This record gives sequence, structure tokens and C-alpha cells, in this order.
Amino acid sequence: MKVQLALPDEFATALPLKWGSVEKKLLGFAVLEAYHDGIISLGKLAELLHLDSRWDAEKLLADRGI
Repeated sequence: MKVQLALPDEFATALPLKWGSVEKKLLGFAVLEAYHDGIISLGKLAELLHLDSRWDAEKLLADRGI
């Protein structure tokens, strides 16, 4: 699925300077929120974020306080 998002120009211009790939960063936010809301499993989180293992996923969640 492709999703389009309209952002103010000055905001959209600033994001890549800090985040690099805005698409990847927003996907990460969505995946973490889906996990937090019980929509996806830890294994699916790891798969969607291209992590090597569930342990890497658990570390990511711990680092983010989730």
C-alpha cells in the first residue's frame, strides 16, 4: 500500500536533514505504534523493520521505552 502525506514545505524540507529517509522513519513510527496497539507481533515488528532477530526488536523497544 502506498500512502501520501501532505506536509507544510518548511517542515518537509527540514525532516530529511535530521532523519535522512523520511519514508523509512515514518514507517518505523507506524510499525512501533502498531506493535504498541497490539496490531502486530514482535516477530512482525522485527520483519517489517528488517531487524536480524526478535532480540534486536526487544532492544529497540527497550531503548524507546515501549
